[in-house]
This record gives sequence, C-alpha cells and structure tokens, in this order.
Amino acid sequence: MYDVSHGEIYKYQDENGNWFYTDTPSDFSDDLEKMSGAVDSSVTGRDLCQKLSDRFKPQSAIEKASMGTVTVISAVGKGSGFFISADGYIITNRHVIRGDEAQNQQAEAYFTEVDERIEDATDYFRDRENELKDMKNNLDSMKKDIDKEGNTARKRQMEHIYARELKRYQTNKKYLDRDKKDFKTRKNEYMDGKSDYKWRSNMAGLKKNFTIILKDNSELNANLVRVSKTHDLALLKLDGYKTPFIKAAHSRNGRQGQPVYAIGSPIDFRDSVCSGVISGFSDGYVKTDAQIYPGNSGGPLINKDGQVIGINTMKMITYKFEGLGLAIPIESALKEFEGEIGRIDVQ
Repeated sequence: MYDVSHGEIYKYQDENGNWFYTDTPSDFSDDLEKMSGAVDSSVTGRDLCQKLSDRFKPQSAIEKASMGTVTVISAVGKGSGFFISADGYIITNRHVIRGDEAQNQQAEAYFTEVDERIEDATDYFRDRENELKDMKNNLDSMKKDIDKEGNTARKRQMEHIYARELKRYQTNKKYLDRDKKDFKTRKNEYMDGKSDYKWRSNMAGLKKNFTIILKDNSELNANLVRVSKTHDLALLKLDGYKTPFIKAAHSRNGRQGQPVYAIGSPIDFRDSVCSGVISGFSDGYVKTDAQIYPGNSGGPLINKDGQVIGINTMKMITYKFEGLGLAIPIESALKEFEGEIGRIDVQ
C-alpha cells in the first residue's frame, strides 16, 4: 500500500511578477493564495482509531483492544504486535523481526548434520560408481576373451557367464541411476531451503522497515526504532497516523485464576483471540494457559478490561498435555523503551 500524504498548496507572486508554488507558506510572502482543488488538511484519513472504530464498532473492551493489535511481517515470517500509544509506537517480540536465536542455533546444528550426511552419501555413490566401472571393465575384458575363444563349448559357457554378469551390471546401474537422481533432487531441495533460510536470516538482521497489517486488512509500513538486548522485545513506529492503542495495567496486580486473553495472528489466523487464566508468575514471566501458537508472539496478553499486562513471547511444551504460554510483563517493555516512547501511564 502506498502511503500518500495530503497537504495544502499555495501560490504567491514576487516583486518581479513571477509566480511560485509552495506547501510551506510560513517562509514566504504574506500575499499567499490557497490553490483551488488542493486537499483540505483536515481530510487526511490518517486517524486510524476513528477509521477502525467506525468500521468495527467494538462492543467490548476485548474487541476494542483487538483494534490496536497488528500482524507484523518480517523476513523470518509473521508475528504480532500492538500499539502502545496514539502516535504509532508498536511493541513486538525481538524474535518476530530478527528470528529466534535458539531456533537459529537448532537450524545451524541441523544444517551441519545434513551437510555431513550429504558428504557421506556423496562418498557412497562414488564408491558404487567405481564398482560399476570395475564391473564394466571386467565385462569388456570378458567380451574380448569370448571373441578370441575357439572352443565352442567353452565359448558358450563364457557367454552364459557374460550374460549373467551383464544383467547384474545393468540392474546395479539402473538402481544407482535411480538413487542418484533421487539424491540429487532431495539435495537440491535441501540446498534451496538452506539458502533461503540463510538469506532470510541475514535479511532479518539488516531490515529496518516492516509491513504491518491492521484489523481491517490494510497494510502500512512501520520503521524499527530499537531492539532490546536484554529482553525478547522490539519497538516499531508507524509515522503520521493517530493510532488505536491498548492501555497498560500492572501485571503484578494479576492473580492466579484471573481471566486473560491473548490477541494475535496464530498459525496465519489473523485477528484471533484466545482465552485463559493467569496460571502464575515465574522467572519474570506471566504464565497463562491461554493458547499461544506461532504467530501470537509479540501480541498483547490483556485482562478483562482490555488492558495489556504482558507481551506473548513463547510457549513451554510439557509432556502429554498442552503447555503454558509465557508473556513478558508490560512493565518491563515500558521501562525498556521509556527513552523512546516516554512515560506511559499504567493502571
């Protein structure tokens, strides 16, 4: 989507009678004339809060909070985020825009293992090809001996052995060609996937601009402000818009069993809400049984009043039953980015 700004155009005439045109009237003559047909600055369509409210007419605090939640698209995939202020600041997870470090390490370990297996397979096929070459040389030698043989009975016996060995050679070659073709196809698929992953990972480390998708499916561009070095957090900024935002509430005021809601775009299902309760607090995280899937990361964990208490960040996979979701307390994010967004009131 192209981002078009609207403004007023003025014209003025200098002392020599030359006409000039400008959108910054304060620096020029007092004899300015507003051009007819210029767009009125009051009609900008840049109040996203009003735009989304008019369309969706939220009937609850949860629906209102969903208007402040966005999908974030990066080189490494999709995640979620949310507006924390009316001037366009968006909080999301670091791994949404940079990739998950643990996942990257697992990927590197996987690549190393597969690369070694490819080397072993390459050696295996080379050995089989050498065996076939030896078989072919033996067959050629046998053919020459058969052509030289003058004893009819002996010649027939040699021809029988030759036919048997030729069939064995042809069968082995057939299976080798099949296996080599299959290996080449799978190797190329792996190499393409590895190359794509490496490219996306490298791009993720360099990219400063990201696509965000609003509740109404419209796409806009947000700029990276800062990535946290200590938390799985990142701050983006959508410039030039008045944005719907989610008010913050102290996570420490939450109690076990208190209803909470995770908003985001899990597994490509955009604008989804999952309900649960606060399960507890552990190692600086809010724990919840609200279902948090890939794509929910970076989205808000809100209370029944539609106030954000945490940023969904990961899921603890446990044995034989659904895991617990973890959220970074909103206080940590506000403290982390206070220098950029200023002081945000927390309820």
